[in-house]
Amino acid sequence: MQTFVVVRLLLLFAHVMAFAVALGCVLREDAKLLSPRPIDAESLQSAARLVRFALIVLWASGTALLVFDTGGVLSRIADNPKMLAKLTVVCVLTANGVALHRLAFAFALAFALLVVRPRVVRKLALGPPRHGPHRSARPGADLPHLQ
Repeated sequence: MQTFVVVRLLLLFAHVMAFAVALGCVLREDAKLLSPRPIDAESLQSAARLVRFALIVLWASGTALLVFDTGGVLSRIADNPKMLAKLTVVCVLTANGVALHRLAFAFALAFALLVVRPRVVRKLALGPPRHGPHRSARPGADLPHLQ
């Protein structure tokens, strides 16, 4: 009985640590994406590998915990609505993560490069308004002429 408790606690610890590592990694990379500094592709790839590994550990430890808690009897899982809800949420979140990684990121990146980037470049080309000694004598003379 004592060994069972220790093994279950170790599995639970691994499960929580994998969750913490994945969450911290995702939050760190999201913060980097929001910063004005250039995007580091190597850092993003490294984070993706780490999150993938954490997800594997989460699945393995979660499955082991499920087997420990149900004794490996599938009917106990089917009879437990709370357990079914947890499994459903985990499966949906995993599918969502895979879809975001495989599809949504590539679409967001393409949209950013094709639509957003040209607009930002155009706006940057207009430049900031001029102030100071080189200012035009006539107000509004430095604005682009619209026809």
